[in-house]
Amino acid sequence: MKKAAVLLLVCVLFLTACVRTPIEDLMTAPAQSGEQIAVKEAFEAFFSDRVSYKYPVSGRNRTPIQFIDLDGDETEEAVVFFIAESEEPFAQIAVMKKNGASGWAYSAQIVGSGTDISSVRIMRMNNRVFLLVEWLAANYRSVSVGYTYENGALSRWFEDSATVMATVFDLNGDGIDEYCYITQSGSEPFVLKYVDFSSETTTTGSVLLSSEMAACLALTGGLTLDDQPALFIDETVDEHLYATQIYVLSEGRLRPIEMNDGYGISEFSRRTVPQLISRKLFGSQATLFPSATPPSSEVISSNLYTYWYSVGNKEMTFVKASYNDYDFGMMLCLPQSWLSQVDIVRDETNSKKISVYDIERNTTVLWIQVLSVGESAELLIQDGYALFMQSGPFRFFVKGDCSMEDLMYIQQNMAAL
Repeated sequence: MKKAAVLLLVCVLFLTACVRTPIEDLMTAPAQSGEQIAVKEAFEAFFSDRVSYKYPVSGRNRTPIQFIDLDGDETEEAVVFFIAESEEPFAQIAVMKKNGASGWAYSAQIVGSGTDISSVRIMRMNNRVFLLVEWLAANYRSVSVGYTYENGALSRWFEDSATVMATVFDLNGDGIDEYCYITQSGSEPFVLKYVDFSSETTTTGSVLLSSEMAACLALTGGLTLDDQPALFIDETVDEHLYATQIYVLSEGRLRPIEMNDGYGISEFSRRTVPQLISRKLFGSQATLFPSATPPSSEVISSNLYTYWYSVGNKEMTFVKASYNDYDFGMMLCLPQSWLSQVDIVRDETNSKKISVYDIERNTTVLWIQVLSVGESAELLIQDGYALFMQSGPFRFFVKGDCSMEDLMYIQQNMAAL
C-alpha cells in the first residue's frame, strides 16, 4: 500500500516537478530601446570626441544608458556611462535631460573612479535619488562612489577606494536599505562599514573584523531565526579553511552576534569547502550558515554532510543537513530523522547513480540518477523515476521507497550548488 502511494506521488511529482532552467549568460549586452538610441544620437552629436559606452558587468542595471528621475521633478533623466578616447583614462558619467517631445540635451558630466563598472544601484530615499556605482580600478580594486544630481550638477556624496565586497540591505529594520560594504587598505585588517542616508545627513558606522580573516567570499544581508536583520560574512581563514561571521546593528553600532555558551560562530562554522556560503534554503525564512559540525554524535557518515544552522536569541539552531555533489552541482537535503539511519553510496559502476541506504532496514530507500543533455529518460520513467531538478547540463531523476512526506521534503529541498 505504501509503495503504491509513493508511486502515485512520483507520477504527480513528474508532472509538477520543480525544473530549474540554466541561468542565461549574464555577460551578454542588453539590447537598446528606441529611447536609448535617441539619447545615444543626441549624446554623440554633442561630443566632438569619439566615445565608447561602458556596460556594467553585473547587477540589474546593466545598460550604458539608464533612465532615472535623478532630481525628483517627475521626469526621467538619461544617465550615460562612457569613456572618451582623447580624455582621461577613467570612464565617465553624463546626464542628458529631455528637450521637447523627442529631443535630449546635455546637462552634466563627472569623471568616474575606474576604467570599468562592476555594478550600478539606484536608491530612493526622502525624495532624493542616490546613484551607487562600483567602479573597477587598477589591480582589480573596487571603488564605491555615491552620486547625487541636484541643481543641474553631479556630485559625490560618498566614496570608498578600497571596497572588497558590498551589498544593499535594510540593516536597521526601518524599511529603507543601507549600503553595507567591506574594505581593506593594503595589508590592514578588513573593516565592515555601512552608510545610512535615510535622513538629510548621512550617518555611517564601522567595525574592525577578525584579524584571522584572510579574504572575503561573500557579504549577504539576511534575517536571524528571531527576525533580526544581520550581515553574514563568509570568509577565508586559512588556505583551506573557511568560516562565517554574523553582525547586527545594535544601538547604532555594528556588533558580532553573541552566543549564550560563549562559543563563537566563526569557530563553530569552520569548514573546508569554499563554495558553501550563507544562504536561504527552501522552507527557511532565516539565512542559514554552513558548518562541518553535526548536531549530534548519532549522525552516520557525518563527514558526508554540511550542516546548516541559524542563530536567534543567542542560540544556534540546527535546520538542515545537505549532501553536496560537486561533480554534478547538486545539493541534496535529507529528512532529519534519516541522518542517524542511512548512508549515501555512489555506484561504483555508474558514477551518475547515487543511492541512500537504510542501515537499520537493510534496504535502499532512495535512488538518484543523473542524466546529461541528450540522454534519454524513457527507461527511468518506466522504472518509476521522476524528474526532481534540472541544473545546467544535468537532470536529476529520483525514485523512493519511503513515505510521501519524506519524498516531498527531498523534492522541495533539492537545490543546485
